[in-house]
Amino acid sequence: MADADENQRPLLAGDRGIGPVLPVADPQLRNSVRIDEKWDAVIDFVDALAANPPRAEGSHATRLRELGFTDADLHDLVLSAASFSWANRLMLTLGEPEVPA
Repeated sequence: MADADENQRPLLAGDRGIGPVLPVADPQLRNSVRIDEKWDAVIDFVDALAANPPRAEGSHATRLRELGFTDADLHDLVLSAASFSWANRLMLTLGEPEVPA
């Protein structure tokens, strides 16, 4: 990987230094982005759902409902988190695409 320091890793498993790099997840900094009360609740819920194993609890849903989210909204969040988590895990195992010469 070209010029990446020890705090970064390739975006894809097969990355040969081409393209962006992502910071290594630091458990102390995980989910440290704060936007506003509603987005923070969504981020915390989706982060807990996407964890392996999932850490989501009823308190996450209660917090979202208190902020005005409906059951349909929660359903959308669960399905979106599941879909993107699956796609990310799939793509990370595939590595870099081969481009024919």
